[in-house]
Amino acid sequence: MQKTKAALWEFLQGLGKTFMLPVALLAFCGIMLGIGSSLSSEAVTDGLPFLKAEGFHLVFTWMAITGLVAFTFLPVLFAMAIPLGLAREDKGVAAFSGFVGFAAMNLAVNFYLTARGVDLEDEKAIEHYGIADVLGVQSIDTGLLGAVAVGIVVSLLHQRFRTQRMPDALAFFGGLRFVPIISALVLSVLGLLIPLVWPAFNGWITAVGRGIGHTGVFGPFFFGMGEVLLRPIGLHHILVAMFRFTDVGGSGAVCGDDVSGALNMFYAHLDCAGAPNAAVTDATHFLSQGKMAAYLGGLPGAALAMYHCANRRMRPEIKALLVSGVVACVVGGITEPLEFLFLFVAPWLYAVHAVLVGLGFLTAAVLGVFIGNTDGNVIDWLVFGVLQGSSTKWYLVPVIAAVWFAVYYFLFRWAIRRFDLRTPGRDQEPEEDAGDEEGPAPDAEKAPARELVAGKYDAVAILDAIGGAANIRSLDNCITRLRMTVEDAERVDGARLKKLGAVGVIKLDGHTVQVVIGPQVQSVKDAIATMIPVG
Repeated sequence: MQKTKAALWEFLQGLGKTFMLPVALLAFCGIMLGIGSSLSSEAVTDGLPFLKAEGFHLVFTWMAITGLVAFTFLPVLFAMAIPLGLAREDKGVAAFSGFVGFAAMNLAVNFYLTARGVDLEDEKAIEHYGIADVLGVQSIDTGLLGAVAVGIVVSLLHQRFRTQRMPDALAFFGGLRFVPIISALVLSVLGLLIPLVWPAFNGWITAVGRGIGHTGVFGPFFFGMGEVLLRPIGLHHILVAMFRFTDVGGSGAVCGDDVSGALNMFYAHLDCAGAPNAAVTDATHFLSQGKMAAYLGGLPGAALAMYHCANRRMRPEIKALLVSGVVACVVGGITEPLEFLFLFVAPWLYAVHAVLVGLGFLTAAVLGVFIGNTDGNVIDWLVFGVLQGSSTKWYLVPVIAAVWFAVYYFLFRWAIRRFDLRTPGRDQEPEEDAGDEEGPAPDAEKAPARELVAGKYDAVAILDAIGGAANIRSLDNCITRLRMTVEDAERVDGARLKKLGAVGVIKLDGHTVQVVIGPQVQSVKDAIATMIPVG
């Protein structure tokens, strides 16, 4: 039972982590689309006539079209990214098989509908089945859910058949070559079943979306709070993806096309002229505008409070830690380096933080802020707020952020002093439990002869603190943390890892461990991976 639970944790965290590759591309493409569409719009060019020059127009139009890459091919990107991320070896074959499986599934759906004599141009049939053009094939648009199903199935097939042996006469088709073959066969069969179950399943999802929509501004409130509460265990990516890319986050007509998912609807709106309709504005309540209160104001206020509450002799030592956390939050939309400074010290304070994030979503929705995108950072505010004109009400964000800054600052300053919370710089003992938080001690336990990763992380010492290569079953990472399955979580020395620069250590059970590093986690993971026999 315990092994099954650990395996489930590992799978769910791994699945959530695989979403990050296409989502990172989406964030970049969103910025390209936002800049291109805004600077080529009449509202901007009328005020800045020089932008009407053909050279400018061509460049900005090209940027907008480039930004559509991720939006247009989103499902197939997920279908490839999931097996790529879950595979531990031969990742290229896994990704290739993901594309093959996705294409085979949609071709099979088209075959079924055609064989049944379904008129693919009939409006009733289109509405009942959800027929749409998918990679040039008239199929059923299963969106993110279909892509995730393909990715999971292909990853399982890759794991099972990667070393498949065949009889001598068929040996050419064995091994890695067999993975895309079996993926095409299995997903083709799955494609024949989709028209039988999808209309009912899609109806359930739509009902959930409408139910959330009926909660009004409280829907974004619970979404924002839920994302923060799920973040410590790494499952927030799954919640976010459901709202961004499925009917749970809203659906409706955008520029004449039916679109589902909050982020999909926002990008579709950017690609066409005109004011957003009610469906688009309602869906955008789940996007980055709701995060800005806490990301641009609240958490920087909390960081300042932690700095002022630290002992004076410790302030110079924790300053770099807090400043880097604020920069990651404000510029990159990455909050873990700050959140994990108080999560384990005072979980109740983290719960209050979750409520305040939810209130940020609610406030943005009530005031009609319309900015969108994914990250909630200052770049989103500039590109999707300021550049899009006053209709986005971007000017309200600094006001909201200032209020949240004050609330966080005074709340954290009071809580830290009233309950003597051991936030960075408040005389922590070196022999602390892995659950407590402390800033990294400069140059602690670093071997001078060894090259440091990103200038400050000793990968050899970090591996030793994890329990050595023999203690690691699997190693991966998301945006800010190492995700590991280990032989024995008790062998992971959390206090030492914090001295070596880790922000926090999370032991989900006896085998599942996460080490919060920060924005440089990819470099740390790559350095450790060269010293252990795992992918």
